[in-house]
Amino acid sequence: MLDHFGAEDVGSLEVTINAAPGDEHDTEPEDDLVKNWLITIENTWSLMTSPTGVATFASVPAGTLSVIAVRGEKRLGPERAVVESGGRKHLAIEIPPPR
Repeated sequence: MLDHFGAEDVGSLEVTINAAPGDEHDTEPEDDLVKNWLITIENTWSLMTSPTGVATFASVPAGTLSVIAVRGEKRLGPERAVVESGGRKHLAIEIPPPR
């Protein structure tokens, strides 16, 4: 949308959801743990993660952005991502082991 309206101070952000290797997470396979998270930036833009746990926002405003991940009753974040104009930022969010 930012590209459509001609915004110039933009970058891209790729968010990856990761499950800690070897941890037991509700007996779900790791692939099931990382897919279908709703990733929201600045309480404005949202995407679902792919089956591999990735959501790519091709055009976001440059600056420090707040990122949250929600799936069912689970919420991860907020995390901070600093996106530079014209740059591509990668943010990895870890699923903590169950308590």
